[in-house]
Amino acid sequence: MTSQVLEKVRKMTVAGVRQRQIARIVGVHRNSIFRAQRKLRLSACQPLPTATRRRIRYLLRRKRWGTSRIAKHLGISEYQVREIAKRSGFERRPGEIGWRSHLSPDVYAKLVDEIQRHQNPASEISRKYGLPHKLILRLAHAVLGSGPFRTGVPSRTAPLSSDWPQREKPAVIRRE
Repeated sequence: MTSQVLEKVRKMTVAGVRQRQIARIVGVHRNSIFRAQRKLRLSACQPLPTATRRRIRYLLRRKRWGTSRIAKHLGISEYQVREIAKRSGFERRPGEIGWRSHLSPDVYAKLVDEIQRHQNPASEISRKYGLPHKLILRLAHAVLGSGPFRTGVPSRTAPLSSDWPQREKPAVIRRE
């Protein structure tokens, strides 16, 4: 790149113009703009304007949109939206879709015991403990070492039963 083009890249980067737009204006690939910015010791990631950050917080709080949807709607990267959400203290509430559950050792032991006794279907166990259904199924597969569970009327099939062989003895399961 010529010194004139580099100067143009420097001015546009400092002005907050995005790499794609700079590449279109200069007539080169976006990766070339990235290399030029690195050569000029400039950061390619410019901070988002205050209005955009406010809009992201509004969409997270009022509309309850996810980061992917907000990023697509505003035409920015999902990473930037996640960073603003993280800095603003947005987290999933316990029991909400997408919430990561961290089981205490006593709850974990109760779950394993209930699964081994085939007492209730996974859906009832998840409701009883307020945990995601998928988490209960993953734990049940790890504990019982079985294939797909039978579905159907609970009175006809034992809860958490499978056509595949299951472990006879309690398994020592590594916690996730």
